[in-house]
Amino acid sequence: MPDDLLTANIVIAGGTGAGKSTLINSVFGKDLARTGSGRPVTGSIVEYSSEGVPVRIWDTVGLELSPETTKKTAEDVKQTILKHNSSDSVMDRIHAIWYCINSGSKRYQEREVEFIKELYSVRVPFMIILTQCIDAKSVLDEFEGKIREINKSECMNDIDVVRVLAQDYSTAVGVVPKFGLDALVDVTMKRLPEFIRSGFAAAQNISMRQKRKEAENILCEAVEETGSGFWNNVKNKVPLVNMLTTEGKIRSVFWKISKVYSSEIPRGEIMQIWEKVFCRIELLKGLTIPFIDFGNFRKQLDNLIISENFDSDDRIGMLSATDQAGIITAYFGYTFIISAENIWKAQSEDKLRKAEYLIDELADKLSAIAGVITKQ
Repeated sequence: MPDDLLTANIVIAGGTGAGKSTLINSVFGKDLARTGSGRPVTGSIVEYSSEGVPVRIWDTVGLELSPETTKKTAEDVKQTILKHNSSDSVMDRIHAIWYCINSGSKRYQEREVEFIKELYSVRVPFMIILTQCIDAKSVLDEFEGKIREINKSECMNDIDVVRVLAQDYSTAVGVVPKFGLDALVDVTMKRLPEFIRSGFAAAQNISMRQKRKEAENILCEAVEETGSGFWNNVKNKVPLVNMLTTEGKIRSVFWKISKVYSSEIPRGEIMQIWEKVFCRIELLKGLTIPFIDFGNFRKQLDNLIISENFDSDDRIGMLSATDQAGIITAYFGYTFIISAENIWKAQSEDKLRKAEYLIDELADKLSAIAGVITKQ
């Protein structure tokens, strides 16, 4: 299981006033164009990225849907995508296309359709995003229906259409709260290639559910890996856990899950978290754990999964009391997810905490739970 998350490459297009920047800022929690680095790819595309955010935005800057420029720009963007998608490296390929249309325009222009047809033809997951959706539902229904009807006539009926209001909208009678961002994240996650989903889940700043889903997948993969090798083959004969191997696996899980929740905890500090836990649990100081009641440990793991509403899959459910390394990895991993979620919520509420405090908080929670288990 590699420690680094793969970076998702997303092309975002749309005419002037389509609200691309507002959408990007809302989904990823920062202005990538302002805080990151812009690299011209072609005359029509600028790539934006920011350190610590596993996503690159390929912005079709200055797109003007005029007869003179539409065809040229569309061909330029199409050929750029085709070139990158022929790369041997999955990191270079384009993984999704977002096309933004201001819903207030009520227009799905012929030149716009032609532009979308060109990009759609490269067979990259494609989403049309209706932005600034402040009109009545019936008006939006009619406009979306028109788009879907035209797309169907052009054999593009599998394009998802998502309605979004990317930020709260103030009116004379009150505030219309933002909506649709979670739906956009969900649709994008479903359409992205599986290998890139963890990176996008980490980059997006909207859906806790998607972050938890990817964190659980990371944990389940790690637990699965604990079932291979020498100690798995002898576990039914020798009731020992090789803590040198298991410790490294848990540190790797901590690191990768922290990236999913965008905690940006440096690798060295992840090590500090584990060392603080390790030093507080006497039974974990040796290379083996021969005396723990793993049947009880397994029950406690099940209780944790149920009480916190985790969607544990068969990779966890199949663990028995003899799967000692898997049980330890799963228990610490789930506890870390809970702690990471609490920190992510605090960050989302602008209650940022110092790294030293984060380490102590995580270590306290992990060691308290583990200490209770090992004493029984």
